[in-house]
Amino acid sequence: MFLVWQSSNYLVDSNEHALIQRARETTTLFATLVKDAVIATDVATLEAMVEQVAAIPEVTYVRIRDQQGVLAEQGHVSALAKPFALDIDLKSATDGVFDSAATIDNAGYAFGTVELGLSTAKLSMLINHAHVRLFMIATMELAVVALVSWLLGLYLTRLLTQLQKAANGLAQGDLDVRIPVKGRDELASTARAFNEMARQLAAEQSNLQQSLSLSNELSEKFANSEVYLRTVLESVSDGIITIGLSGVIQRVNPAAERLFGYPSGTLRGDSFGKLLSDPFKTYYLNKLEQFDPDIHSEWVTEARECLGLKQGGSKFPMDLSIAVMNVEGEYHFVGLVRDLTDHWRLRAEAERNETLKSAISDASLDALVTINMEGSVVEYSPAAERIFGWPRAHMIGRPMADFLIPEELRKAHHKGMEQFQMHGVGKLVGHRTETEALRRSGERFPIELSLIATEVNGVRLATASIRDISERKANERALREAKDQAERASQAKSRFLSHMSHEIRSPLNAVLG
Repeated sequence: MFLVWQSSNYLVDSNEHALIQRARETTTLFATLVKDAVIATDVATLEAMVEQVAAIPEVTYVRIRDQQGVLAEQGHVSALAKPFALDIDLKSATDGVFDSAATIDNAGYAFGTVELGLSTAKLSMLINHAHVRLFMIATMELAVVALVSWLLGLYLTRLLTQLQKAANGLAQGDLDVRIPVKGRDELASTARAFNEMARQLAAEQSNLQQSLSLSNELSEKFANSEVYLRTVLESVSDGIITIGLSGVIQRVNPAAERLFGYPSGTLRGDSFGKLLSDPFKTYYLNKLEQFDPDIHSEWVTEARECLGLKQGGSKFPMDLSIAVMNVEGEYHFVGLVRDLTDHWRLRAEAERNETLKSAISDASLDALVTINMEGSVVEYSPAAERIFGWPRAHMIGRPMADFLIPEELRKAHHKGMEQFQMHGVGKLVGHRTETEALRRSGERFPIELSLIATEVNGVRLATASIRDISERKANERALREAKDQAERASQAKSRFLSHMSHEIRSPLNAVLG
């Protein structure tokens, strides 16, 4: 409705402007043509000229006045009978006739007036037809949108149903469930991610089963070998803690004691919760107390990040996984602890760098587009979305040349990319140049382009900094046009002064004036 309203207003305004301009130009031109006849009071000529103008279909009436009264008039009787009132816009023409007037003057002296009325019926009919057409187009567009939305809903529901069934199967332990995937949309990407997750879960389950089997074999084989167990515990770099069902620590290897900052042998007999920060302390102690070997417990054998508590009370991030073991009918738990301080620091640094890169890209007024050696887009900044009109989700992974480069320039682009692939350099790399680009609407516009070559993890990339210089080019054209107009005005002034000089010297023209 907003677009229809804007289009209607534009249509009305443009046609109103055209009507007013036409009325003023016609009246002024007619006043110029009849000037000599009015000065000479040649009524016959005036009536003939009035009759010719009145014959124009859109002219309702035409009238010529001098200081004494009406010299000639022609048109509809009703229009001529009304007193003349000058109209300034289409709204003031309430009688369906736009009234316009022009003064007949010579050498600054007014000899009379030309009054002209143009019918607005045809314009009103055109605007009404346009309104109907616009509303029909808007209605058809809404119908098409509803149809496409309905079809898209069916498509999305189908794939979502498959995802739901597969998720239920995976939750029930079917790790071999897979979803047939077609297409490249978001749901297809989600289905591929689900398939990859199911595959990894199956692999992790297999690895976990193998690890548990190996642990059980080692427990059965070396249950009475304290020397062997001590050697294993002291040789590993990760902390290993043996815990009873009541949550009491039974054994701690030296790596765990160093990790938590306790002297050797001081942790045995303490609560396992002493090494954990809330809320992880409460969670694991409750799980240990409520453990039932006949019920599958998801928290057993799962690795999760949590916060450990050192002897001095300082907290540190760690990775904790717990396995259950059965020794002669008695259940125990083995906790594997790994310090994640460096990992968290590196991850925070990576997130900070990524955030900084995103902030710089978002704040840049120039469009930033990064492509790989195949010419496909790998990065696309918000400024690029505003300049070119293509959304980032649409451009990522697609050839840049097919969307942003005019067709006649693509051959040169591909040639430059081949040179960049072979040698890592190009004519435009490291330089600024002006060329043309293509918007989503098909509009070509001038840009200023700067290319930078980079290499990330052995992969060559090219980043283009693109600036829209349409406004600058328009200002340059406006300056050139203003200069040309000034030169033409100067030439016209010279011709006018030459003609006036000649006319003033003519005695007959002086007498007539």
